[in-house]
Amino acid sequence: MLGDDEIRKIFTLLTGRTELPDALVARHRNFADAAALGLHLMRTDTFRQRIAAQDSRALSAPVDMDRPVTVFQHIPKAGGTSLHATLAAALDQPLFPERRNGLGNWPAATLAQGRFFSGHFDSATLALIPGRAVRVVTMLRDPAARLMSLYRYLRSIQPGAARKQKRNMNLVRLARAHDAAAFFAHPALAAHPSIDNAQTRQLAGALGLKSWESHPAPDGAQPLAQDSTALPRAIAHLEAIAGVALLEHPATVPPLFDALGLEPPPVLPHSNRTDENSGTWFDPAPPVEVTDKIRFALTAHIEIDTQLYYAALQMLTERGFV
Repeated sequence: MLGDDEIRKIFTLLTGRTELPDALVARHRNFADAAALGLHLMRTDTFRQRIAAQDSRALSAPVDMDRPVTVFQHIPKAGGTSLHATLAAALDQPLFPERRNGLGNWPAATLAQGRFFSGHFDSATLALIPGRAVRVVTMLRDPAARLMSLYRYLRSIQPGAARKQKRNMNLVRLARAHDAAAFFAHPALAAHPSIDNAQTRQLAGALGLKSWESHPAPDGAQPLAQDSTALPRAIAHLEAIAGVALLEHPATVPPLFDALGLEPPPVLPHSNRTDENSGTWFDPAPPVEVTDKIRFALTAHIEIDTQLYYAALQMLTERGFV
């Protein structure tokens, strides 16, 4: 459940409204997170009119191509919530409203005004952000642990949440209908961009999804194992960007902040969204013990991601960060 202060901040950012009646705030408490509320507000006429006005001004305003731009390429369920919050506090810059994989829906003139982007962006869309000083960072997680965390999160979302938030949450319905082994073995997930080697997919190029909870997979999606170029492309992306951290290796976090010219946090606070969320839309599901049957079902979904993870670990070790 969103807090009242967070709701007011999101309204002010997206609609320009600074004074909200308590009743209006109360009606928006049950959105899943800031991104869900933001997506809802971005569908309103108020937001569209505001963007149109801003964009007409942006078109006539000079674009500073050398402005420092920070982009957090947030991989779902990889510890990114904690890193996002810490980066936002350290940067003290307005957050660009797009938090999902929808940068392509924004005019270039509007993107050119942004200085801090944080969302589930794939690598293909990062090129849409204008500027010569765009610094990208990301965080990876052990692939099996990430998928188990994702499954538990999906199982925790209550029936009806998708309808209330006007989002495609068919992946939630699939998770709630199957135990972990059956879920990961389900043929509909063989090429799903959020399940099948999702970290490599997001870093290698275009995902084909705007929202990671969406289901089914895009038409024509194939298991990533059929793309021999995906892993090299993802590794090249990691080698080229400003900073990479691994959730299981806290020592990799300070160099990421150093690369951005920011003071590293003494400790990256751990934010377990599944345990901390509550409300009418969310009831934390119990952790799932990983059995041999589940490990077998996970195998194809994490094979390439595991190679990517250890390539990143080797890269960071060679740089002296681990």
